Amino acid sequence: MRWNELNDRAKNILFCVINEFIKTGEPVGSRTISKKYNINLSPATIRNIMADLEDMGLLTQPHTSAGRIPTKEGLKFYVNTVMDICKVPEILKNKIDNFFKSSDMNFQNILNDISNFLANITNYIGIVVSPDLKKLKLKHIEFVKLNERQILVIIVNELGQVENKIIDVEKDDISQIQLDKLSQYINNKFAGKELLEIKNDILKEIEFLKNNFNSKITSIIDKFTEIEWKEKAEKEVIIKGLNKLLESDVIKSDFNQLKKFIKIFEEKSQLLDLLDKTYKSPGIQIYIGSNFPYLEDMSIITSPYYKGDTILGSIGIIGPLRMNYQQIIPLVDYTSKIISSLLEDN
Repeated sequence: MRWNELNDRAKNILFCVINEFIKTGEPVGSRTISKKYNINLSPATIRNIMADLEDMGLLTQPHTSAGRIPTKEGLKFYVNTVMDICKVPEILKNKIDNFFKSSDMNFQNILNDISNFLANITNYIGIVVSPDLKKLKLKHIEFVKLNERQILVIIVNELGQVENKIIDVEKDDISQIQLDKLSQYINNKFAGKELLEIKNDILKEIEFLKNNFNSKITSIIDKFTEIEWKEKAEKEVIIKGLNKLLESDVIKSDFNQLKKFIKIFEEKSQLLDLLDKTYKSPGIQIYIGSNFPYLEDMSIITSPYYKGDTILGSIGIIGPLRMNYQQIIPLVDYTSKIISSLLEDN
């Protein structure tokens, strides 16, 4: 029997086993299902159905005399079935809305706050992937004379993030008026373009610039094109919540699981490799028992956030296989949509 041939009775038994396992973390027996769930079947019939589910690879029996627990394949089947009907409880939605109303609107601070918020509200690991700053668009640039040998370049991107760079120049009499003229030219010509694209376009127009600005300014332009836009220009992963995991009953009973979670904090680059997949597919992404090191016994739920039609980053939760999927999935989805909405309003 294939998964798509499961009848409603078998699905119901499977989902009861999974829900009970998520609550307790213990193997689930047929008698437990018969007593705790409103199923009009005898324990013997339930036991036979559970045996069929085990033959299909959806359940497994850790010990001969024990009940059964879901396999990773069983959890995947469960999640694929329930994810479309999951909704954020109203009380949880209010918490999310209130969080954003009270948050600092500085974008970088919001990213850190969101990671903490997700960890606190779920007791799992909250993750946020920041935008690739090289691909963000220019909002405004300004050149400011600090002294005879230094020019401050103030770069503001589309998210309102500010980066300051200092250009060292030979001692010369460059006026602030000349620098204002250069700022105005770049803002008028290149605002709304990606930072790296601006750099390439300026190089293409270098002859025009030399003919329209004096040699003092063109030397500044040359140095401007050599700027490394950001020391940490690539995306980064913000991870919070180890303290919450230490308090979790799931972790307290499994020291090896705790060690794997700690590895996540130490191996951010490997986690980023996995999360990069969220940039290629819109909507909720769910990884149950990833093949990546340290993540084989964990689940990851992520959702991208947008500005317009462009995916900028993603948010998510990392937790044990027996996490509450019916709550976590809509929580992550709803939060990512709120972030996208805020970015659209900026």
